[in-house]
Amino acid sequence: MTKVYNIGDKVFAKIKGYPPWPAKIESDTGKKKYNVTFYGTQEVGVIKAEDISYYLENKNNFVHKYLKRVGYNSAVKEIEQAIEEDGGDGSENAVLVDNSNTSVNTSITDKRGVKRKSTAGNDEVKKPNTKTRRKSTAVDVKESFAESEESNLKKAKKKLLKVETEAESETVTESPGKKVRRKSILSEKETTENTPSLIEGSGHNLSETDRKSTEIKEVKIKLSELEQPSETTDATVEDRTKENDQDLNDSADKENEILAVKSDIVTEQMLRNNLLYAEHVKKKENMYREKPVENRQDSKNQTFPVKLSSGAICGFLIHKDWPLCHSNEYERALYDAKVATLLFQLKDQVTSGDKKIEDVDSFKVVPDLRITDDELTEIIYTKDIESKKKRLARLKTEADLVTLDSKIKMSLGLDKALLDDALSCLEEFKDIERSLDALMFKKHPHVLETIRRLRKYVGNVREWKMDDKELTTFSKKAEKIRYEADKIYNSLMSIIDVRIEKNTFWDSFLEVVSEFRAQCKEFSDLDILVLCAEPNSRQAFLDQLDEITEPEVQN
Repeated sequence: MTKVYNIGDKVFAKIKGYPPWPAKIESDTGKKKYNVTFYGTQEVGVIKAEDISYYLENKNNFVHKYLKRVGYNSAVKEIEQAIEEDGGDGSENAVLVDNSNTSVNTSITDKRGVKRKSTAGNDEVKKPNTKTRRKSTAVDVKESFAESEESNLKKAKKKLLKVETEAESETVTESPGKKVRRKSILSEKETTENTPSLIEGSGHNLSETDRKSTEIKEVKIKLSELEQPSETTDATVEDRTKENDQDLNDSADKENEILAVKSDIVTEQMLRNNLLYAEHVKKKENMYREKPVENRQDSKNQTFPVKLSSGAICGFLIHKDWPLCHSNEYERALYDAKVATLLFQLKDQVTSGDKKIEDVDSFKVVPDLRITDDELTEIIYTKDIESKKKRLARLKTEADLVTLDSKIKMSLGLDKALLDDALSCLEEFKDIERSLDALMFKKHPHVLETIRRLRKYVGNVREWKMDDKELTTFSKKAEKIRYEADKIYNSLMSIIDVRIEKNTFWDSFLEVVSEFRAQCKEFSDLDILVLCAEPNSRQAFLDQLDEITEPEVQN
């Protein structure tokens, strides 16, 4: 039976070509599919129910396996924080699983086990490996220590009982030639090891009975020591626990910082694009001063990697102050260009030896990103490929939109009407509806016009010769087409979101289309066809650069 998930549930969602990724259920499509938002990337997707599983139930299966993937650690941190705030992942077994599972934050910490000796015996109490739970408390260690003390006490009592029994059962005779009989005789080696050093140093040979008596006294002494509560145990264990937890936290913070910057690598090509975009913006200063700052995929961890003469790769966090605050797109573009210029200058100074990274004060420095040349190249290529994949996926959705429009028109001709085919196309239309945006309809306004006209579809019944039964069947299906088209049209109104003041939505939309075409007057038909962002937007400019730029190899 297919699992049912609720809005807000924290899950793993699987997309072909990617590992199961931490995500949150946003809505149910009603077709055994769910709209999800992926943590870390904040991307959205429509995922089948069988490709979704609750986070806490499957954390051990996936997290440690894929933690080294770019962006995976930050995604895990976000979902863990969300689960902590919400008190679970939405699963009925969330609390049970959470108590038994390990925390992902410790996968990057030091893997040393910390040993402590019992004050009475030789049994060692090991602090749990850092893979189990980073936030182990003094209470956990004290409980473990107490269990060890209790175990030692039981062992000592058993040993005392055994030794006393053996001693009582011994029959020792001093007559020469007679054998000494006993149920169990300790070997010479065992006797030597278990006899106190004072007796060993006396140089006298002790009889078996004396050794037994001595051993009984020794075990009783140890037993009394175990039964007496230690005054320093709790304090010592708690102090050591705090010290080790602090060390683990510091180590984890450093590892998390490095993993974060690895997932936010800024390439030289990105910096060069910022310089070119700033030059473009300067030519249309008035227009860009009136535009609000566009959304960018930036963060406080964005890092520019530089290879040092030693072979290590250091990183410069490109934003000294965070969050950024700019009033318009023009100011932000010039800021990005200034940062790019400073970073290129700094790279030349560091690689030439004119400046040491210890002397850099204009940017925060990560001395060693712990990354190889091959790993850096892979990250750069991955970023480039992911960007192209997103554009291709969007253009494919746009092509599907135009194809459905053509199929609907072919199904509902003047000569004949294939109403079932038209209804099937409308169902497919609803499946891709959430992936549509206003730009697609500005580029292809005839698609919206088709849906608009279908709301009043009655067919060419005057020309078609139908009997009463056929007419009744046709009328029912035509009514369903009008109903589905009206639902889609109302939904598209919220997607396109034009300002409706005096005119109707359709008239306002046509005005927007006219403005769009005016902005694209210098574009070729091919340029308009591959356009994935508004004509005068930063993203459109970067997409054009991306078309003529080959993937780079970071030096």
